[in-house]
Amino acid sequence: MFLGVLMSNASISIKNVLLFINNTFIRGGLYIEDGKIKKIAKDIKLPNADSVIDGNGNLLIPGGIDVHVHFRDPGFTYKEDFYTGSCAAAAGGITTVLDMPNNKPMINTAQLLNEKKSIGEQKSIVDFSLHAGLPEKLEELIRINQTGVPSVKVYSYLLQDSISMLSRVFSFVKEHNLNFIFAIHAESRQLLVKNKRFIDDVGLKKDLTYHALHHSPDAEVKEIEAILELVKTHIVPVHFCHVSTKEGSELILSAKREGYPVSFEYTPHHLLLSHEKGYSMGPIAKVNPPLRGQQHVMKLQGSISDVDIIASDHAPHTYEEKIKGIKDITKAPSGIVGVETLLPLLLTLAHNGFLSYEEAIKKITINPARIFSLPKGAIYEGADADLALIDRRKEWVIRGRELHGMTLFTPFEGLKVRGKVLMTLVRGRIVYQNGEILEKPGWGKFIESTSPIMVS
Repeated sequence: MFLGVLMSNASISIKNVLLFINNTFIRGGLYIEDGKIKKIAKDIKLPNADSVIDGNGNLLIPGGIDVHVHFRDPGFTYKEDFYTGSCAAAAGGITTVLDMPNNKPMINTAQLLNEKKSIGEQKSIVDFSLHAGLPEKLEELIRINQTGVPSVKVYSYLLQDSISMLSRVFSFVKEHNLNFIFAIHAESRQLLVKNKRFIDDVGLKKDLTYHALHHSPDAEVKEIEAILELVKTHIVPVHFCHVSTKEGSELILSAKREGYPVSFEYTPHHLLLSHEKGYSMGPIAKVNPPLRGQQHVMKLQGSISDVDIIASDHAPHTYEEKIKGIKDITKAPSGIVGVETLLPLLLTLAHNGFLSYEEAIKKITINPARIFSLPKGAIYEGADADLALIDRRKEWVIRGRELHGMTLFTPFEGLKVRGKVLMTLVRGRIVYQNGEILEKPGWGKFIESTSPIMVS
């Protein structure tokens, strides 16, 4: 198999692979030129190329799209930046990321978005788009709409009166015909305040259980229910981030069946880690929404075929920051890393029969491209050559010290997974192969929201 960096204009043939095309696998190969897929055919019908890669019968899928990452750049680059985060993405077969706006400062103006685009294009080795933060003045949404970002992120629990505020925002968007999807972290501020008052009054020990009771399941369910009523009134597209309760997902699915423009995501940690398992990890396993009880995990696993997207919610912090929560969990920040382990964990769920391989791949390729209006996520002639070559039979063990981002610890430490990314290409360049990052900062580019490639 080829190993090395090719020039951006070099042609490549990848033969002897199982290609994921139109929701199924076909045996064949493809020819890449000028960063695009120019020919899909049986191996013997592929044009001559500068380099030929024998895929040895492995899977070749569209590069993954992780719609929920926090690369911490700008403002918190001691935790992660666009280069280290994109290296982790590439090592995990992820070729496009959507980065969240909770930087320093919050990225909630057109000017700040354009500045962040520039940072990403200087550092990233994978392609990217951005979520805008909710601006202080609604008029700024008009300027944000001109930047090409697909969505506005809303942390509803940070709003004093989230439902009233969102009603005004949705009305403004409709009035001005703005083309956004709203990505919402849905939790009821009122219930969080009530929960904290109660658990403080009873003097509960400030451990991981304290955090789980503070951010209770009903805080998520109640907020999802209220936001769905707004969607039904305003008909504005909403994507619910990291849904962690079966009741919440059922409400969203019901609205989808009624024809309303809603979608939602699960994360691998909510699908695979329970509060009971995470408790011994203490602050390392602190995430928001919290890890739920085993009964919630089982319910999410049982409904995995219904969810639109699986996303990582990659949220790195330093070990020193996390460890501050050993005696008082409130002193540790919420978040765990996951962009590099997203695809292997999803493939492991498929191997274990929770969903088919075809369903699994759709949830990180075709579906996120469609929902966030990105011209990515599918293999066809003329597409960007964003690809991941995967040995789905390969068993390996997740080790934090082997990850490619800044954070070298993970709550998935020691977990055996099945499915190994062998090679990742971004627009025809091999950026990662067999454990090595092969691309320099700056190969990645900003991807403007546009009409997605509609694939059945």
